[in-house]
Amino acid sequence: MPGKLSKGDEKKWKKAKRVVRKQKGKKKSQLTDRDWALVQHIFQGQKKASLITTANALDSVGEFVLATTIDNILENL
Repeated sequence: MPGKLSKGDEKKWKKAKRVVRKQKGKKKSQLTDRDWALVQHIFQGQKKASLITTANALDSVGEFVLATTIDNILENL
């Protein structure tokens, strides 16, 4: 697990782990480095999707400055 995670990020990490374990048909102790890389990739994708959703919500309520800031952050990831 990467460093300290917020409650929301911890749920995303567990979900990513569960998806890979189910897809590969392996127990946690059997996951290889490639499997963990896939977990990390899925986790990062979930975090990015969450930021995009937040930016869209801010944009829809007229918070253009915050939405633009989040867009700029996503472009640099």
